[in-house]
Amino acid sequence: MKHSRIAIALGLLCTGTGNAAMFHSPEGRGQVLLFPYYTVNDNVQTLVSVVNSTGHGKAIAVRFREGSNSREVLGFHLYLGPYDVWTAALFATGDAGPAHLVTADQSCTVPPIRNSTSLPTLANGSRYVAFRNYLYTGSENDSGSNDLARTREGHFELIEMGEVLDTTRQTLRAITPGATGIPYDCGQVVNAWTTALGAGPAYWALGNPDTDIAVPGGGLYGYASLVRVLDGTMIAYPADAIGDFSSVRQHRAPLSPIPNLGTGVSAHADGMVEAFVFPGDSDAYLRFPPERAIDAVSAVLTADAVYNDFVTGAQIGAASEWVVSFPTKHFYTDFSNGPAIAPFEEIYPTIGNLGVAPVHTHVEYWDRDGQVHDCREGSPIWCPGLPPPMPDPLVTLNWAVNVISFNQADTGPSRILGSRLSHKAPINTAEGSVRLSLHRPDRGIFHQLRADVTANRRMQGLPVLGFWAVNYTNGSVTPGILANYAGATPHQVTRSVSP
Repeated sequence: MKHSRIAIALGLLCTGTGNAAMFHSPEGRGQVLLFPYYTVNDNVQTLVSVVNSTGHGKAIAVRFREGSNSREVLGFHLYLGPYDVWTAALFATGDAGPAHLVTADQSCTVPPIRNSTSLPTLANGSRYVAFRNYLYTGSENDSGSNDLARTREGHFELIEMGEVLDTTRQTLRAITPGATGIPYDCGQVVNAWTTALGAGPAYWALGNPDTDIAVPGGGLYGYASLVRVLDGTMIAYPADAIGDFSSVRQHRAPLSPIPNLGTGVSAHADGMVEAFVFPGDSDAYLRFPPERAIDAVSAVLTADAVYNDFVTGAQIGAASEWVVSFPTKHFYTDFSNGPAIAPFEEIYPTIGNLGVAPVHTHVEYWDRDGQVHDCREGSPIWCPGLPPPMPDPLVTLNWAVNVISFNQADTGPSRILGSRLSHKAPINTAEGSVRLSLHRPDRGIFHQLRADVTANRRMQGLPVLGFWAVNYTNGSVTPGILANYAGATPHQVTRSVSP
């Protein structure tokens, strides 16, 4: 994504009234939904469910981003009626090529997907849309890989642009499902953005995009499920939600760079964008100028350490992988020349054309009894408690989306998620807990968000999301029957802010 395109956003937003500070919602509902991972690798499909929990219509920008540098690979608008739910599935048609999205849901999208007359069809007649590489090839080339396989895993976000009303054009009525579950007229919102001759009243494209649109009200929540079809397992996780992201309407055309995570607006007369954070046992308000609105989003997501478990015992057929995603990283690293912006260290890419922007972290791990076994010289992961000259545990995470695979083969995709963005972590015990430190000055790890403008405070660490994925294979339950079990546990984090 070219940051010149993002920079125009703030100048186009009108002033308004509403909520004061964005926050990472502990209840999982908000104006913004962040999904840290999707994949279609290794016969995995990703199922998506988004819920409008309110009695108001919603206009939502949907953006899927590939995992190495967060370049957009599919974007469209979703319009949900009151209490409406939208579902979709991501899949691949082979071992190479792009990811695809298919939906049987009747909810309105612009451009249309389910009711398209031009998209390709599956054998059952369902229309589907392929992910694209146009924002990392040609004039948008970022020096990383330019093939379509890059679209096969990544992260995605949904941003509420505003609530839909019936004030002028009866738009809410058009997107609201009736007794049959079908919205009254999805064609109305498609035509509202269409300027082609004979396409109907293009009252958003040619008139005012805020017609029948009120300020965002929040109340969205969602889930993603990673389904391994051949194994019969499903790993489900909830989306992270940001509340009070914007106090103004941000309803723009489907191909517009607005909204994005850098266009948050707080209702303050001085234009400052405010974040409410929970460092330690206290809380704090951090304030940023509008041109640094992305720092407010990063602030509510920033952690100085990530905690979770792992299980890799061969006797129970266990495998463990961590998803560690940096959903705002591209705002700080995606430049044609440096330097990177804090809290990140390197621009993308920094190593030839390999497509990486390294992030250095510090790892400590323990077994179930708080001990570490079989520590040895040259171990790639540090063994706590041993004096120098044991190597420091510097684990480098190269991409916007990272999968850490515990005790798996040194080469090839990861065992559970089939990730090509995988970091192998051979450790010396079959199960236990891990602390991934994102800010450890005593170990040479310095990550701090740029200071807020009121009290010169800095969130320590990196804006991070993710979960632990675990899979068990049991062949002893019933003779001749292979049983598979899988699940996901969101990461625990600690947060801190400098005085």
